[in-house]
Amino acid sequence: MRIGLLAAGAAFIALGGASQAFAGDAACLWAHLPADQREAVVADFQTSQKLDTSKLDPKTVAKAENGCGVPDESKAAADQALSAFIMQTASSRWLAANAQLPTDKLDAAWAAFDAKTKRDLVDAVREGTIGKALAPALNAFEVQLGRTPTPAAAVQRATPGYNLILYILGRSQRAAFESKF
Repeated sequence: MRIGLLAAGAAFIALGGASQAFAGDAACLWAHLPADQREAVVADFQTSQKLDTSKLDPKTVAKAENGCGVPDESKAAADQALSAFIMQTASSRWLAANAQLPTDKLDAAWAAFDAKTKRDLVDAVREGTIGKALAPALNAFEVQLGRTPTPAAAVQRATPGYNLILYILGRSQRAAFESKF
C-alpha cells in the first residue's frame, strides 16, 4: 500500500502535476513574468500613480499564462486578474513606503474584512458599478486598519486614501476575475 502511494506520487510529479499552478492565480502569472518587467510597471506606478501595463511584453504575458495553465478561452479574465494583482502590488508598495502601512498589515486587514462587503465589492466589479461601492468600502477598510476614515474630498492621487482604494479595487477585481480562469 505504501509503495503504491509513493509510486502514484512519483507518477503525479513525473506527469507535471506538482509544477502546475492552480487555475485562477494571478500571483502565478506575476511570478512567471521577468523581474525587470515587473519592477518597471511597479516603479512607474510609484511616480505616476497610474497603472501602465504597456511595459509588459505581450509574449511574456502569454508565456506566463501558459506556464500557469490558463486555458485559451480564459485569457481575457487572466489578463484582468493580472492587472488587478499589479494594482494591488503597486498600491501596497506605495502605502508601505509613504503611509507606514506594510503589505502584511494590509493583507491581514483584507483577510479580516467583512465578508459581505467583500462579496458586494466583487458583485460591483462584475456589474460595472464598483465606483459607487468604493467610498464606503474605503471607510470601513480604514477602520479595519485602525485609521481615521478619509473624507471623499481628500482622496486624490498620491494620498493614502487613493492608494487604499486601489488596493481594495485590486483585491476585488482579483476575486472577480480569478474565479473565471
